[in-house]
Amino acid sequence: GASLFGGYRLSRGFLPDYNRDRTQSGGEASVGLRLPLLRDGQIDRPRANLLKARLSQELADPVIQQQQLRFLRAAAYAYGNWFSNGLRLHAADELLRTARERMDFLNDQVQSGLLPRIVLTDNQRLVVTRELGVVQAQRRFEAASLVLSLFHRDSEDRPILNPKRRLPERVALGTHPELPSVEQHIARALVERPEIRSTKLSLELLNVDQRLARNQRLPNLDATVVGRQPLGSSNYRDKEQTEVLGGLALNFPLQQREARGRIGELDARAEQWQREFQFLNDQIVTEIYDAHSAWVAAYGQLQQADINLQLARTLQEAELSRFEGGASDLLSLQLREQATLEALLLVADAQNEGVRAYADYLAATALVYFP
Repeated sequence: GASLFGGYRLSRGFLPDYNRDRTQSGGEASVGLRLPLLRDGQIDRPRANLLKARLSQELADPVIQQQQLRFLRAAAYAYGNWFSNGLRLHAADELLRTARERMDFLNDQVQSGLLPRIVLTDNQRLVVTRELGVVQAQRRFEAASLVLSLFHRDSEDRPILNPKRRLPERVALGTHPELPSVEQHIARALVERPEIRSTKLSLELLNVDQRLARNQRLPNLDATVVGRQPLGSSNYRDKEQTEVLGGLALNFPLQQREARGRIGELDARAEQWQREFQFLNDQIVTEIYDAHSAWVAAYGQLQQADINLQLARTLQEAELSRFEGGASDLLSLQLREQATLEALLLVADAQNEGVRAYADYLAATALVYFP
């Protein structure tokens, strides 16, 4: 907060001795240093603005990282939705193929008189219905592929449409951590999460304003040192030598209602920010626990859905054998096939939920940046 000043002055004519503006013929050069000891000492408005500018510049980083986290989470959601709709399309194709392959067998049975023609007509209706289901599933899959292409791009940044043949058999959900590891992830998230860093920087910005406001309540107490050097011929004998002057200046306003009001306003805002910061910490902890719980649940749900699918397919194959042997009817077989379809859809939903929960956990703990 110190300031350096200098000057030059020159007087003309003959001035009386009591006139302090007298100078020698060449004038007088002066240089001095003013150092504020109280107000504007440790901080003043220019330095406060500089600190706030630096903090505002740092504030851009967590804002960008927060947007990147949202982007990556949206990309994971798009991938999970694409994979889920791909499994649904695969299930619809499988059901349609089964109904079409059964047409020749039923036609032979009807021709030989072992089955009534209405059974063949019912299977034809089933083929048409499942063709409609395939069209609907294909449309949903194409829509999901378009959304995924917003995030999946080639080396030239062009969107890539992923066809059905690129569907993997499974999406790895990772190994969900145990609670001790979750506690460690929480501790790191409370430091590394962009919202935490952004809030801390906002608190630092407010702290700069508080420091400035409290400093402005102090009186002006300035220490000044000035050196004066006479120049030219000696018109005045008492002005021949170099002078060094030192002094203190005190300026104290009697009323400071504006300064006190400003401090009260900033203190209230600081308390509000502290409460919001504490709530943000609690919110992040809850978010991580919730994402971990959803991840564990989706993992278990997927395992049960796989078992359910295996059982449904076993029952479908057994029902098909009974139907071909004449011990069952087409309606019972359709019910078994519908059960298999529902089991496949449960697997698709479990995979989608698992991908979402995995992405939510990585985003909530900021592990996507700090693995």
